[in-house]
Amino acid sequence: MLSGIANYFPVIEFRNNSVLLKINNANFNIGATLIFFLIFMVLTNISWRHQSDLADIAAQAIAKDIAEDFNRNENFSDAVSVLLLRSAFHGARGEMAYDEHDETSGLYGFNLDGNSPNKHGLEGSLQSLGPVTKKAWLVARSIDEAYRLEQSASSYSNKYPRYFISALGDYIYFPGQQSLEKYRFRQEVAERYGMLHAEHSGGFLFRKLQDASRAITGHIDRVHQYLNGERSIMSVQHVVYDQSSRKTEDDVIGIMCFDYSLSDVREMINRAMGEGHVEHYLNVSIIDHHGVLIPVSGGLVHADYSDASINGEYRVRVSVNHWRYFFSHDGSVDTSIGVMLILGFIVMTLLHHRRVKIEASARYKDSLTGLYNRAYLNVQKRKLTGSHVLVVMDCNDFKLINDTWGHLCGDRALQHVGRCISCNIRARTDHAVRLGGDEFVILFATDNLHSVREKMDKIARDITMFEPDVALSASYGLAALHSETTFEAALNEADMQMYLSKRQFRGSE
Repeated sequence: MLSGIANYFPVIEFRNNSVLLKINNANFNIGATLIFFLIFMVLTNISWRHQSDLADIAAQAIAKDIAEDFNRNENFSDAVSVLLLRSAFHGARGEMAYDEHDETSGLYGFNLDGNSPNKHGLEGSLQSLGPVTKKAWLVARSIDEAYRLEQSASSYSNKYPRYFISALGDYIYFPGQQSLEKYRFRQEVAERYGMLHAEHSGGFLFRKLQDASRAITGHIDRVHQYLNGERSIMSVQHVVYDQSSRKTEDDVIGIMCFDYSLSDVREMINRAMGEGHVEHYLNVSIIDHHGVLIPVSGGLVHADYSDASINGEYRVRVSVNHWRYFFSHDGSVDTSIGVMLILGFIVMTLLHHRRVKIEASARYKDSLTGLYNRAYLNVQKRKLTGSHVLVVMDCNDFKLINDTWGHLCGDRALQHVGRCISCNIRARTDHAVRLGGDEFVILFATDNLHSVREKMDKIARDITMFEPDVALSASYGLAALHSETTFEAALNEADMQMYLSKRQFRGSE
């Protein structure tokens, strides 16, 4: 295919082909291949290092942004503890209203229908296994106050779903109102789990709490877990303490839970990296403390990845999708260099094919007439298939032209004969050969002797149209060449006919 392309490659044109012929064929192949692969390996290594650096930078930036978000959530939990302490010392404004009771679920609480006009002094919904205590109401009030302070004192506003589960597992509070039809605190497993029941999907969302003895000492682990469906992919939990206790150690009241959905995490990644980077070529996953890998963006993380720690507990794993990278803005330089390298190799290959063709031409072409030489005929006669007509042609009294007008005129005459032959044969199927001196052989790919004779008569007439003062003519003989005839036999027959034609020419003078 490349050799075919080389025929139409307009850039590679040489006025002097001797330069190419001086290049050794084996050395050219070895040198071109080694140079290409050396440059390719160097550029590949540079590109790989660049992509590795991009993955490192992305992992660190994403981990930092997520860690900052986690720290804000921890600050929110600490604020709830402080506000609860202030309520204990200074007293809560207003009295706790009578709680609601849902007979179907058996739950007590406030704003159970999710549409109450804040008639209980709470912004959210509180669901309890038993009658709501004053302490539970104060915790809910403190969470509402922390939420208002967060929105007013900072441009940051955590929009992720959040809720509070008591350490004893007896109540749950949503800062935003949620109806029992959407979320329901499960009574039968409250001693071991904080569980939300999604009526519409039939799924369960698990939030495991530690046992009471560990809860009292404050050793409640922060846990990232899978949640139901696409609602959330991880839950960050922070302990809320009762700092008003007279014990030497603060009592654990419960846990503030912050849920992150897949879109939430993607938004944090885009915020850290800039819009478009992740979707273009980064593969990002979150790894929890159990080693569970949660794909977040892009495809599967490749083997050559970069890890970054989030608060020493969780990790962000980032890799670069190489194909998407090369078609992104960041990979445009690498792509351009690669394309230029490939084009350079193609040019070198075409140059090599051009040189091979020149070598072949030099081996099988007659330098004076541009026709094929005897070496080509020896090769071609072994490849012949089908029927041909073989013609032997010789110039009449050519020695007289050399003796009278000189060898330069004789060379011009031979070149004129070569042009006359080339203009009257088919280049792709017919073959014209200069055997030596003024003797020529022509192979026509046909079995029609009559049409070949007409062509040869025209060639003979064209040959006579040389220089006005120089009488140049030619005689020829032809023979049919087919499967039952050998090449040598056809050549002898055509040669004999050519000499008969010469005698007739001399007799007519």
